[in-house]
Amino acid sequence: MAPTAHRLRTAWTILLVAALAAAMIVVPGSPARADAEYCELSITPGGPATGGGYWVRVDGHAHFSNGTPADYLIFTYVYGDDSFSDDDLFRLSALRTSTADGGFFDVHWVPSSWLNEDWGGDEIYALCSVEPITGAVRSFFTNVVHGNY
Repeated sequence: MAPTAHRLRTAWTILLVAALAAAMIVVPGSPARADAEYCELSITPGGPATGGGYWVRVDGHAHFSNGTPADYLIFTYVYGDDSFSDDDLFRLSALRTSTADGGFFDVHWVPSSWLNEDWGGDEIYALCSVEPITGAVRSFFTNVVHGNY
């Protein structure tokens, strides 16, 4: 075999091995939902026993990097989504408890008038704010829930 052909085959082998090695490297992407910080809003009818209001529930996950979940408060602010300015509708109580891995939830019954934020359909979302007893605040938004309340 000529030296040029041998060098060419060696070069192609090195390129092939490098390409395979690069393909096997795991590049971190978006973290799985269990590891991500998130807050999700759901609104369900309360039924006749509750006077026709709605159950507003927020489920989420936060990272408690400094301390334990007991060292944090989680505030949930509920808004009406509008074109020009969002309506500040109400705030759920501050949570001081969560699961050890950072999971939290809060659920409250509210009258339909609290969710009726404009004419026609209503678009409701929440802002979850993770506030350590001492330190920096982190906030993240929920999904928007559409309905006629």
